[in-house]
Amino acid sequence: MILVRPASSHDWHAVGNLIQESIFESRSALYGFEDLPADPLKLGQQLIRSGDVNTAASLIAETHLGVAGLCQVLYGEFTRCSHSGLLVLLVHPAGRNQGVGRELLREMENRCLADRSIHKVTIQIAETDEELMHLIKSEGWRLERICPNALDLGRRRVALHHYALDLVND
Repeated sequence: MILVRPASSHDWHAVGNLIQESIFESRSALYGFEDLPADPLKLGQQLIRSGDVNTAASLIAETHLGVAGLCQVLYGEFTRCSHSGLLVLLVHPAGRNQGVGRELLREMENRCLADRSIHKVTIQIAETDEELMHLIKSEGWRLERICPNALDLGRRRVALHHYALDLVND
């Protein structure tokens, strides 16, 4: 069973651990392990700030193993894109292919539909992250653009695929 609920300050440490345990195996991570605080509590605290004006929603997924996934929508920083949100999705390796990511996506979509200020949600996926691309496509997201050589993986650069989910019909 998967329980999806809003993240809170009680989840800071668990979310920090989730990120530290998952970042190496996340093919679409824009940050490397060296970019993150070493302390899981501080890391979780930075990610889940209560009342952060830049965050539309933060959800976590719990399974019998504990916190198995995190999903956030961050508001656009500039006036021109304030109606859109950037999706961040991270699932622990033990929770992958178990429905955790799908449950987080569906609940986040429901919350964004209820928030009339968000008209579109986007996500950036590395071309090597086939599993995530398959999940996103199966949930009705559309490919907006491909940015060649946008993600530096150390020895090589790969394209970032930008997918979008339109929440309002214009």
